[in-house]
Amino acid sequence: MNNFIITISIFLLFFSNLIYSNHIQLNDYDFNDKNSENIGYTCNQEIVSKDWGFQRLYETFKSGLNETIQYNMTIIESEDWLLVYTRDLSISFVTSLRESFFSTDVVGYYAIRIEDSGINSNGDEPMFTFNQTLHTYYNTSYMLTFTVSTTIANFAMEINFNGNIYKEISASQNTFDRTTYQYYIDASVLTHPTTSFGLLLTYAFQEVIPVVYVENFNFIKQPGNQLVEVYVSNKGSDIMGIGTIDRPFSSIQQAIAFITVYGSAKIILEPGFYCGMGNSYIDPSSCQNLQIISQDSDNKAVISGEGQLIQVEFISVMEYGFSNNITFENLIFENSSTRIGGQSINIEGNCSLRFIGCEFQDHYGESVVSINYLQYAIFYQTTFYRHKQYAIQSIGVFDEYSLLIENCIFNCINSLNLLNIEAVYINNAIFNYDLNENTNTGQCPILLDMIRRLEIQNSTISTAVCVYRTLLTAAYLSFYGQPSDIFTQSAFLALNSDTTLSDSYFTRNGNLSSSLSAFEGILKLRDTIFNNTFSRSSIQVEGVNVEFKNLTFFQETNALICSGSEGSLHYIELIDSGSLMTLTKSSLSILGSKFYGNINANNIVKSALTTINCVFMDGTFTYFSIITSTYKDFNSTFERNVFGLFSTDGPTNITLTSSYFSNNSGESLIKLNELASAVIIDCTFSINYGSDVGGIIQMQGSSNAIVSSSLFFNNSGSFGGVAYIGPSASLSFYNVTAIGNQAYKNGGVVCLDSSLGSLLISGGYFSNNNAQLGSFVYYYGNSMNIHNATYGTDQTIVLGQVFMDVDTDIESVVESGGFYQINITFVNNKKHPVSDYRFDKSKKLFLSLGSVVMFSIDFPKDAYLIIPPFQLIGAIGSKQTLYITSDASTVTSYKIQFSFLPCNIGYYPNEQNTLCIPCPYSTVGTDGLECQACPQNAECFGATNIVGLDGYWIDYNNSLTDVYQCPSGVCFLNSTDYNTTCADFSTGVLCASCIDGYYNCGSGCKKETSINKLVLTTKIIMFIVLVVTQQLSSDNSGLVTIALYFLQTLVVISSGIKFSILNLFSGATSSHAGKSDGILSFLNDCIGPYGFYWNHYFVILQPVFLLLILALIILLEFSLRKTKIIFKIPLVKDIIETSDKEFRNRQFSAFVKVCMNSYGPFATEVLLILFCNQVGSYYLLNANPEVQCSGDQFYKAKTVTCALIVTLAIFPIIIFALLYRHRDRLNDKDIERKLGVFYLKYTPKLYFWDVTLLLKRLSIVAISLLPFDSKFRSISLVTLGLLYLFIHLKFQPFTSDQDNNLETVSLVLLFISCIYLDNGLYEDTEQYILIMCIVVFIIAAIKFQSKYLVNEFNKSVYPILKTIWNKVFSSNSNNDTDDDDNNEYKVVYNTYGDEEEINKDQQFSYDSMRNIVKEVDKKGTFYNFERKNQVSSVSSVSYSYDDDDDLIDVFGNSISKRRN
Repeated sequence: MNNFIITISIFLLFFSNLIYSNHIQLNDYDFNDKNSENIGYTCNQEIVSKDWGFQRLYETFKSGLNETIQYNMTIIESEDWLLVYTRDLSISFVTSLRESFFSTDVVGYYAIRIEDSGINSNGDEPMFTFNQTLHTYYNTSYMLTFTVSTTIANFAMEINFNGNIYKEISASQNTFDRTTYQYYIDASVLTHPTTSFGLLLTYAFQEVIPVVYVENFNFIKQPGNQLVEVYVSNKGSDIMGIGTIDRPFSSIQQAIAFITVYGSAKIILEPGFYCGMGNSYIDPSSCQNLQIISQDSDNKAVISGEGQLIQVEFISVMEYGFSNNITFENLIFENSSTRIGGQSINIEGNCSLRFIGCEFQDHYGESVVSINYLQYAIFYQTTFYRHKQYAIQSIGVFDEYSLLIENCIFNCINSLNLLNIEAVYINNAIFNYDLNENTNTGQCPILLDMIRRLEIQNSTISTAVCVYRTLLTAAYLSFYGQPSDIFTQSAFLALNSDTTLSDSYFTRNGNLSSSLSAFEGILKLRDTIFNNTFSRSSIQVEGVNVEFKNLTFFQETNALICSGSEGSLHYIELIDSGSLMTLTKSSLSILGSKFYGNINANNIVKSALTTINCVFMDGTFTYFSIITSTYKDFNSTFERNVFGLFSTDGPTNITLTSSYFSNNSGESLIKLNELASAVIIDCTFSINYGSDVGGIIQMQGSSNAIVSSSLFFNNSGSFGGVAYIGPSASLSFYNVTAIGNQAYKNGGVVCLDSSLGSLLISGGYFSNNNAQLGSFVYYYGNSMNIHNATYGTDQTIVLGQVFMDVDTDIESVVESGGFYQINITFVNNKKHPVSDYRFDKSKKLFLSLGSVVMFSIDFPKDAYLIIPPFQLIGAIGSKQTLYITSDASTVTSYKIQFSFLPCNIGYYPNEQNTLCIPCPYSTVGTDGLECQACPQNAECFGATNIVGLDGYWIDYNNSLTDVYQCPSGVCFLNSTDYNTTCADFSTGVLCASCIDGYYNCGSGCKKETSINKLVLTTKIIMFIVLVVTQQLSSDNSGLVTIALYFLQTLVVISSGIKFSILNLFSGATSSHAGKSDGILSFLNDCIGPYGFYWNHYFVILQPVFLLLILALIILLEFSLRKTKIIFKIPLVKDIIETSDKEFRNRQFSAFVKVCMNSYGPFATEVLLILFCNQVGSYYLLNANPEVQCSGDQFYKAKTVTCALIVTLAIFPIIIFALLYRHRDRLNDKDIERKLGVFYLKYTPKLYFWDVTLLLKRLSIVAISLLPFDSKFRSISLVTLGLLYLFIHLKFQPFTSDQDNNLETVSLVLLFISCIYLDNGLYEDTEQYILIMCIVVFIIAAIKFQSKYLVNEFNKSVYPILKTIWNKVFSSNSNNDTDDDDNNEYKVVYNTYGDEEEINKDQQFSYDSMRNIVKEVDKKGTFYNFERKNQVSSVSSVSYSYDDDDDLIDVFGNSISKRRN
C-alpha cells in the first residue's frame, strides 16, 4: 500500500509540474481570431474539462501507444489524462451499463468500466487512480460533477487537488447503486490561479472486486453574478469567457451556469456548429424561465449530437420551488444519438416547453423528441426531416398536460406517439413522408392514445392517424397519398373513441383496406367527401354508433362496411361507386339520400336497414342482397336500375310502403327465396321489365308475400308478368290493381308454377294483361282462391299441367312384332282425374317410337282414353322409348322405355333386323347376333347344333367355338343327337373319366373289383429285376444308366402312349393315363380298384419300394455270407466276392444307382400335380384330364408336392457337394470305394456328370408336363434335345468310347422322338416311331457294348457253364484244374514278343476306334502300348481283366497274368 502511494505521489508531482508550466493567461486568447487553432468545428476545445465524456481517453486506450507497466501497475497517459491501476483490475470503455441497473444509459461518449482482471497483484491492494488536466481561470470557483455506478459499493474514494486530499468518500455497501456526486470547488483551493489543475480519484477495493462505472466527469465554472442574457459562440471560451457578447462562452452548459435562477433569462447562440459534451446533454433545469435562441433566425445555430449524444436531457423536479419554462427558438438539432434509448430531446417533469422555428433532421436513434409528464408543450413552425422513429413521443398525466402543434411539418412516416394527455391541439400541420423510406414500420404513424380532448384542424395527412380511447374533434382535414403498405391499412383509424370529423376530404389513399376505420365508440361524419380513394372500402366500422350527414362518395369501391353497429345516414350521395354498404349484425337508417350507378350489391347480413325518402337510380347490379335480415322502405324511388333490386336468403323480411318503382329491368325486382317474406303496401310498379320468371316478384321455397293496395302497370316478365310463385311459396293480393302487364310465356299477372304453392286474390281490378297461357293466372294443380276480384273475359285462368296415368302391357322387354295396348287416365298433380277439364279440340295425342310418329289420336271428352292394340316392330336387341306426347302445352308427355328381345343363341337377325332366323348348316350361333363358321375339328348342323369330330370334345356350358382334343379313342361324333358320345365306360370332361367301378391305368376304362394279382406280381418281379440289375452292374460302365434314362425320357415325352409292361423295365411306371388301344398296351396294369390319387402316391413311393427290395436282398445275402452258405452254393460261389469290404461297396453302389435311376420317374410324379390347363369351364390336370385341379384331394396332393420339391433340389446338390469336396482325392482307394459309383464311368474332369444328368432329367420332366398342345412345350423339348446332344458331343463324358457312342445314339433318338412324338401330326404313327427307336437303341447297345457284354458273359455266365460242363463230361477236370485262389499275379503287356510288367494298380482305357488298350497316368495322360509314346490327355476309368484268363489277345498285342 505504501509503495503504491509513493508511486502515485511521484506521478502526480510530475503531472502537476507539467500542468503548471503550461499556464494560460487571458491575453493569450483572441476571441475574434477565427483562425485560432483552438477554434473551429473540433468539439469542446475551450471548455474546462476538454475530455468531458472520455472521448480522447478512449482513443488513447484503444491505440495502446501510451500504455506502460511499472511497479505492478498499468499506466495510461494522454494529453489531458493519467490513469494508474493495479493489475488486479481490468479497464474497458462502454456505451451502456451491462448489469441490471434501473437505467443503463451512459451520459457522455463513454463510461470507464472497472472490474476484476483475474490476475493477482502480489499482495498490493487493488486500486484505481486517474488525473485530469483542468483549464481553469484565476480567482474562479467551479462545480465538480461525476457519476459512479457499481454492483456493490464496497470501496472508498478520495478527491485530490495537486496531491492534496479534498474529499474522502467511504464505502456505502449499496448494491446496484448509481450516484451522481457534485461538489462546489472554492477558488481558494486552486493554488495556481492561472494554471490548470489536476484531479485525482482513488478507489480502495475491499473483499470482492465489484464492477464499477465512472462517467460524466465535468468541471463547470461558477459565476460571481448571475446574468439574464448570456452569449455563446463556437469561437468563445469557457475558460476565459464571461458570457458577454465580446467574451462569449463556447458551450451552452457553461452559459446555463451563469444564468439567473429566478426570473426570465436568455441564452443567445451565435451562428455556427455546436457539438461535444458542453453542447449536448444540455440541462436547463436550474432555470425558471429560459430561452435558448439563435442570434440570427436566417442563419440558425446547429447543435449536433455526432450520432452519439443526446442534445437536451433533463428532469424537472421543482428543486428551486418552481417549474421550468424552457423555450428553444430557431435552432437546428441534428444527428442525435443512435444508441439504444438515443434521442435528440429527452425531458421529463413538471415543466413547460416551447419549440419555435426549430428544425430536427437526421435522427436515426429512437424518438426524436421524448417529452413526458409536462405541464404543456408547444411546437410552432417546427419541422422534422429524416428520422426513423417517432418525431414526437410524449406521455402525460390527465388534468396537467396539454400539447399544441401548429404550423409544423413532419416529413417522415412516423410522426406522433402521444399517450394520456389532457388536451392536444394540432393545427395547420403537414404529415408527409419521404418516398425513399420504408413506409411499413409496424406501427401507426400518428398514434394518439387516451387523449381527453383532441382537436385537429386544417391539416394535410399523407400517412395515417390512429385515435385510441380519445375524444376527437377534427375539421378541414385532407387525407391523400397514403402508401399502400402502411401498417394501419387505414388513413384514419379510431378505436373506442368518440370521433367527430367534418369538412374533410379523402382521396387517393392507396390500395388500403379502408380510408376511415372505427372500432367501438362513436363516429360522427359531417360534410365529408370520399373521392376516388382507391381503398377497398371508404368507411369501415365495427361496434360503432354512427351518425353521417352530407357525405359524398364518388367512384368508390364500397362506401361503407358496417359490422355490429347502429346509427343513421342523412343526405348521403353515392355516385358511380361499387356499392353503398355491407352490413353485418347492424341496424341503420338512411334518410333523404341519393344513390346513382352502383355496380355491386349492397349486402345486408343479419341486420336491419331502413331507407326513407331515398332515390336509387341507374344501378347495374342487384341493389340489396338481404340475408337473414329486415329491410324497410318508406316513400323511396327506384328508377332505371338493372339486374334487380332485392334478393333474399334465409329468414328475411322486406316491407315496402309507398315506394315507387319505374323503368327497372333485368331480373325480377324482388326475389324471395327460402323462408323470406315481403309486405308491399300502397306501392306503384310501372313499366318494369324482368327477363327472369316473375317481372316484379319471384318467389321460391317456403317464401311468403302479401301485397295490398298497390298498382302494377305495364310490367313484364317471362313467367308471371307481376309475380311468379314457386314450390311451397304463398302469395296474397288484397285490392291490387294490375293493368297492361305481360308474360312472354304463361301468367300475365301471376304464374303459379307448382301444385305446392298457393295464391290468394281478394278484391282488386285486373285488365288488359297478356300471356301465351293464362292472361290473368296460370297455375298448376290445386285450384286458387279468388274472391271479389274484377277481371274481364279476356283475363283467362289456365290450369298449367295435366298428367297421364298410363296402364299398359308393354313390359321392360318385348318381342318385336307383338301387339300391345295402352289405357290412359288424365289426372292433376294429386292423381285425381280431371273430369271437368275440356281439352282443345284442335289438339291431338301422338304415339312415337323413338323419333318416328306411329299414329295420332284425339283427346277424349272425359278423362279416360283407351288406345286400340298396336304392333311394335323394331331393331332386334335395341333399347327403345315409346313417347306419348301432345301439341297441347298443358298436357305433359309420357314415355315407356323397353328393349326388344335379342335373338336366342343359334339365331341371328334378318336384314331388316326385325326377325330372328336360325343359323344355317356349317355355322353355329353363339351370341344371338351373328353366325360363326364351324370351328376346326367339329361339325355344325345349324343353330346351336355343333359336335366335335371323333377324338374331340366341346363344353356346351362355355364357348361353343372352343374344341378340345380328347384322349385317344374315348370321344366319338354323334350326328343323331348332335353331341359327343364317350367310349364304353368313359364319361365326364373330354370323356377322360371312367364310370363308377371302372378305372383307367393307361389302357382304357376297365372294370376293377379287386387287386390284380398278375399285375402286382409282375411289378414286384420287375422291381426285383431292376434292383438286381443295378446291383450287379459295373460302376465303370454307363450302359444301365444310359438305357434307363433313354426309356424313362421316352415315357415322359411320348404324350401318354402306354408302354404297358415294357415301361416296367425302365422303372417309369406312372399314374397318369395315356392313350389307349396301342399295340404296346396289351396288358391292363391296374393294380386294383384304385383311382388317380392312389396310383399317384404309389408312384411317389416307388423309390421306397425299390430300396425296400434292395434291403431285403442285402439282408438275405448278408445272412448267407455270415453262415458261409453262399460260398458253398454251386455256381453262385464262383461269382461272389469273398471280401466283406467289396460286399459293402457293391451294396452301397446299388443303393446309389437305385436312387439315381428313380429320380426321373419320381420327379415326374411329384411335379405333374402343379401343371393344370383350362378346358372350357374346367381346370384339368395336364397329365390326367380325368382329374380336376380343385377339391380337398387335389390341394392335399399339391401340399405333398410342395414338400417333396425340396427333395428334388437337395438330392443333386448333395451329390455335387460330396464330389466337389473330394475332387482332388478321386483316385484314392477309399474315396473310390465310397463315391466311385458317381464318377468312375466318367473322365476325371467331368466327375460331376451324374449331377448334370439329374438336372437334364428335371428340365425334360418340367417341360413335358406343360399342355400337350402348347407350342412352347414342343419347341422347348426339341431345343433341349438338340442342346443336350451338342453338349454330349462336345464333352464326351464317359471314359469308355462304347458308352459315349451309345449315349450319342440315345440322344439322337430322343431328339427325333421330340420332333415326332410331341405333336398331333404323327399321332397314329407315334407307337411305331417309338418301337423303331427302341429297336435302334437295342441294336446300337449290342454293337457298341459287345466287348463289355462278352466280358460280362465271360466273367459271370461262362464260369458257371464251364463248371457244369466239367462236372458232367469230365471226371478228371478237378485234377487238371489248378487252384488259383491263392496265386498272385502281375499284369504284363506283350508287344511283339517282349514282355513288360504292369503295375497292378495301373488304370487302363480301351480305345474301340483303334482297338487298343491305353495306359492312363494320374494326370489323365495315356500311352500307346505299341510305341510307349505320350499321345494326349483324356479322362480315365478303371479297366479290369478276369483272373481266370491267362491271356487276352488284342490284335497282336497281349495282356496276360502270370504267376510270380
